[in-house]
This record gives sequence, C-alpha cells and structure tokens, in this order.
Amino acid sequence: MFKRAVLFLMLCLAMTAQFAWADAVQEKALLGRWYAESSEPSSADDNIASGDMKLVSVDEYLGNGIVNSQGQIILSFKYKDGTTLEAAWLVTAASEWQIKDGALFEKLVDIHAIPDYVKANGEFADSDDQKEFFGQADFKIEDLMPKGQTTEDLIISIDDKKFIYQSKDDDGVMVEHIKYRTQKKFSGYKR
Repeated sequence: MFKRAVLFLMLCLAMTAQFAWADAVQEKALLGRWYAESSEPSSADDNIASGDMKLVSVDEYLGNGIVNSQGQIILSFKYKDGTTLEAAWLVTAASEWQIKDGALFEKLVDIHAIPDYVKANGEFADSDDQKEFFGQADFKIEDLMPKGQTTEDLIISIDDKKFIYQSKDDDGVMVEHIKYRTQKKFSGYKR
C-alpha cells in the first residue's frame, strides 16, 4: 500500500513538472509583438438594426510578465432608419500575464482611451460634431475594459508566425482567435 502511494505521488510530481515545463516553453514562444483584429456583434434594440465592436491591436509580451497593448476600438451601428454611425478610440493598456496549465491569463492593470474619429453615413463628422459626440457619449472605453479585469484564454498553438487560442464569448461558447507575429508599430485602422 505504501509503495502504491509513493508511486502515485511520484507520478503526480512528474505530471506537475511536465506542465510547468510546457508552460515555460509556451511563455518563451509568446515573447514579442503580435497583431490581431477581432469583431464582436452587438444586439439590436428599438432604434439600432445592427452593430459591432472591432478591436485592432498590437500586443507586446515582455519577459517580465507585462504585456503592453496599443490599438483602436471601433463601434459601428446601423439604425433602423438606414443611417450609420461609427466612432473610434485609440487605446493603450498594460496587463500582467502568465501561462498556467496551458492557459494564458491576463490581468488589466492600466488603460487609457482617447477619441479618434466619428463618421456619420460613411463621412467624417466635422471637428465640432466629433467633440460634441465624444463629450456626450454615455460610456467610456475604460468601462468596457475595467482595470483588474482578468481574461483566461486556452492556448491551441504558438509558433514563429501565429498564436492561436480560444476564449469564451458572452454566451460561454469557445471562440477561436489568431494573433500574428509582427515587427510593425501600431497605426490607426480607419475603415
């Protein structure tokens, strides 16, 4: 009985060491700069027929457990009367990151967003209308992505060109995402 308990304990320790080794390999592979684009639809309401939120970013994973991100969030809406509205913010953020048991955990520690542009029916609004829009906006990007928020992504693969992972959407369904290794600096996306 004692021998079985010792054998079981040794097996558990070996598995723990294997997971730790695999996490260290993935952490090293993740270091560097990655580009990503993602889009998420928003639900319709009494006035809005459809909408989406697009996130375009460059994330740089550093060996000290920090990831610096720079990007753009674009909210687009099509109203039931046929008009369209698009608003964008430039965002910078810093998060703490770690890989544990094949999952990437990121905790947002700092975020700043500044207004970028507003388009109505595909045309840029004049500067006064843009200032008025952003001044009257009923939310802040920081409310969508609050400090302290932690994400957990299941790592599928990391190689020298792509980082493939899955995360849960608002309905709890796993969705696959891809980041591409890049040396580029971020620049505004503007549809």
